[in-house]
Amino acid sequence: MRWLWQLFGWCNVGMGVTGVFLPVLPTTPFLLVAAWAFTRSSERAHRWLVTHPRFGPYLEAWWQYRAIPRRGKWIAVLSLFASMAIAVGAGLPVWALVLQGLLLTCVGTFLVTRPTSERIVEGSADPLPAPGSAPPERRETPSAERSPPEY
Repeated sequence: MRWLWQLFGWCNVGMGVTGVFLPVLPTTPFLLVAAWAFTRSSERAHRWLVTHPRFGPYLEAWWQYRAIPRRGKWIAVLSLFASMAIAVGAGLPVWALVLQGLLLTCVGTFLVTRPTSERIVEGSADPLPAPGSAPPERRETPSAERSPPEY
C-alpha cells in the first residue's frame, strides 16, 4: 500500500512542477496533496519536498499562515472569471449559471481573503505583524533547518 501512496505523491509533485510553467494549473494544492501522501509512504520524499528551496517555502506559508502567493491568487481569480465566461458562452441554463456564479464567488472570496505569502515567505518565517505595529526583523532560516509540519 505504501508504494501506491508514494506513486500518488510523485504524480502530484509532477502536476505541481507542471503548474510552475503552466499558468492555468495550480502548484501549491498538488504539492500539499503530495506532502500528505508522502507522510503515508516515504519520510525521505516528504523531507525532500518540505525542505525543497523552491516548493518548501510555499508549503510552509500555507501550513503556518494559510497564505497564497499573489501570482497564484491572480491566476485563480482570472480562471474563475474565464470559467464563468465559458459557461455563459456555452448557453448554460440560467439556474446553472446562478449556481456556478455563487460557487465561484465563494471560492474567489476565500482566495482573496487569505494572506499573501510573499509577505511571509521572503526571508521571514515570522507571522504577519498586527495592523499598525512595526514589522518584525527579518532573519534567514536555511531550508535545511526547517522541520516538517505535524499532521
